Amino acid sequence: MENSALYAVAWYLSSGESMRSTAQKVIKVFGLTTFSHSTLCRFLPKLYPILPYLIQYGAQIIND
Repeated sequence: MENSALYAVAWYLSSGESMRSTAQKVIKVFGLTTFSHSTLCRFLPKLYPILPYLIQYGAQIIND
């Protein structure tokens, strides 16, 4: 589930599609029986506070 949630967030933020449309895409890509758009609603608020740290970590990996 974690990989699909990360994929869903990345797709949602980069595609401009709705959460419902993103959820349907995740179901197809990962072969899931269900994936709710509400997962994005719950996951995004948890992601935003740590986003600067993820960016910093990614930059560190690239620079090393």
